[in-house]
Parts: sequence; C-alpha cells; structure tokens
Amino acid sequence: MKCQSSEDLSFLPNKSVDAVITDPPYFDNVQYSELADFFYVWLRLALKDEYLWFKPDLSSRPDEIVKNDRLGKTTDFFSQGLFRVFKECHRVLKDEGLLIFTFHHIRTWAWENIAQVLIDAGFYVSASPIVRSEGKSGFHSNDGNIRYDCVLVCRKRAGQWMERPWASAKEQILQDAVQWTRRTLESGMLVNEVDVFTIVMGKTLEYCHQGISIYVL
Repeated sequence: MKCQSSEDLSFLPNKSVDAVITDPPYFDNVQYSELADFFYVWLRLALKDEYLWFKPDLSSRPDEIVKNDRLGKTTDFFSQGLFRVFKECHRVLKDEGLLIFTFHHIRTWAWENIAQVLIDAGFYVSASPIVRSEGKSGFHSNDGNIRYDCVLVCRKRAGQWMERPWASAKEQILQDAVQWTRRTLESGMLVNEVDVFTIVMGKTLEYCHQGISIYVL
C-alpha cells in the first residue's frame, strides 16, 4: 500500500495491472482538502509532536489536482495533473485492462475537458452507466443538485478513429437518456434536469470516443 501521488506509479511495471478504479476530484465542485482541515486541526493537537506532517497549522496541498481559483489552480492545472495520472494508469494497465471512475458536473466545459484528457492519455469511454450517488435524505438530494454519478468505463485506445454520422449518434444518446429517465422514475426515484444532463453527457462521451468528432450537444 502506498500513500503518494498517482502521478508517479514507478513502483509498478508496465502492463501489470488489470483495473484502476478511482474517484478523481470533480474539478471545482468540492474542495475536499480544505474541508479536511476541520478534522486536521483537531488531530494535530494530539499528533503534532509525533508526526512531522502534523507540524503545519493546516494540511499542505500544493500538488492537489483540483480547480481552485483562490489558490491559483486553473483549469489547465487540473487538466495537466489529471493527464499525468491517467497517462501513468495507461502505462501500468494491461492492454485489456480497465480504467473506471465516477464523474458528474453541471457544466459542459468540465465534461469536454475530461473527454480531451482521456483521449490525450490514450483512452476511450466504452460504457457510461449511471448510479445513484446520494442518499434520499442527504444535503445533495435537494432539488437542483446532482444526485447521480456517471461511471466512465475506459479502455486503451488502439488503431484509428472511425467516423460516425452525428445525427444517428445524437438519436441514440437521446434514446438512452429517455430510457434511463423512464426506468428511474418507474422505480420511484426522483430525477431532475441536472440528472438528465449527467446521463446525456456520459453517453455523449461514450459515443464521441467511439468515433464521433463532435463533443457537445
């Protein structure tokens, strides 16, 4: 077990891993390390004399891959860091290996960015199932919040891109979104506009990565 940045997986040989399953930061949605400082300051009181990494007043996070305007971490900073992580994942994965992670965001540009990073790192999205990520009583279950995650199942890209007509792909994307929405509503679960947006964007990445040159609806 290692506790370090995934930008450096040099302890793993090439093509030695069957699957990478992770949950990367959602751009600027939640600043997890800043939230963690609430717990850090209390732990520090008991541990600062025993562990060097509890010496600072707040947790150190200069290399955290996230978009944070307050810290000067731009979209490019996030994209470049995530690219380095995914490139390492590509190196250590077997040819038939899978990179699987969850994602959601309310902005189209965030999905575009993820799509481009995956392409640059040598992956394509082969499937994009949607799962409920928030409980019925949680804060994020309120109206207007995203309640579902898109699970992006990625494989190593091999060969050349195949062109597909956008019109037929768009029809398939919308059909998938309608079917998912209908099934979810019939099961008694709530669905709002941003939830539908999540399934549409996930399916758009899936079909785009299978040979469509248009990235947004």
